[in-house]
Amino acid sequence: MAKPGVEPAFTKQDIVDAAFNLIDAQGETAFSMRKLADKLGMSPMGLYSYFPSKAAIEIAVVEKMYSDVDNKPVPGEYWEDTMKRICNSLRDVSLQHPQVRILSSQINRFYSSNHNKNIYYVHCDQGMPKDVYRILYDVFAAFLSGFITNECYEILDHHIKHQSADGKSTAWSVLKDSAYSSDSFQTGVQILLDGIKVYAAPDPCDWRTPEDTSKWTFPE
Repeated sequence: MAKPGVEPAFTKQDIVDAAFNLIDAQGETAFSMRKLADKLGMSPMGLYSYFPSKAAIEIAVVEKMYSDVDNKPVPGEYWEDTMKRICNSLRDVSLQHPQVRILSSQINRFYSSNHNKNIYYVHCDQGMPKDVYRILYDVFAAFLSGFITNECYEILDHHIKHQSADGKSTAWSVLKDSAYSSDSFQTGVQILLDGIKVYAAPDPCDWRTPEDTSKWTFPE
């Protein structure tokens, strides 16, 4: 318990963890520097000795979520398996923390910089040509940001149900409400992977993570 008039001592990670828990439970719209300070037992101004702004804390919260994504290299792993593993992990982590995922889209930060760099290094180590990686990154970023963020809205029931004037579900509403499922996600990922192979042809696309870890550029 801090003495009256004395700010308790925290690490930056303590601040991030507390902010993460608040946003995860209540959403970004309910998050404020005052609420965070109250949770930590300090003054709102005291937070600025750790972070320059609320936005900086929110970015750190997003980074924390993405740090749980399984994007590390696996010796000998084929690039398609790598992408499926990362995509599934990203979706799983996001669905566990839908409020944080929605925050990441609202601050125009669908992927953390560390997450992006990790994936880049993995595919570079696998031998994927830079021009192919550029296309892979662009199409997957668009697909994943749209699919997963909308799926999080579905979980939080923020979506608008499309109904006819008499209140009955329309054919469109049935189709829409079934769009975000594990099966449709896997189908979407596979379609994009198949498209990458078409784009890269006649390259056989036999890109794999080196068995020898000394050849990795992935940052440990």
